[in-house]
Amino acid sequence: MKLSEDLKSRIFDVILGSATLKDFEQWVYQQEDLLERINEDFYLFLFAFNYGQPNAFREFTKMVNRYFGDVKWDSKP
Repeated sequence: MKLSEDLKSRIFDVILGSATLKDFEQWVYQQEDLLERINEDFYLFLFAFNYGQPNAFREFTKMVNRYFGDVKWDSKP
């Protein structure tokens, strides 16, 4: 799946700890064209994910890796 560079950068910031999941969640809700930039399954994940759940960070990274196992998270876009 192609990952838009701005979304990849936002996810990267969360994974490295320079942004919170709450910051990311608010950003997601502000993106009016997000569905045009990613596939529907990942779009639904982003909106259905419970960002306030216990272990949210672990669950978020696990799901991101499931969707984008081929994305290199070791260098910021």
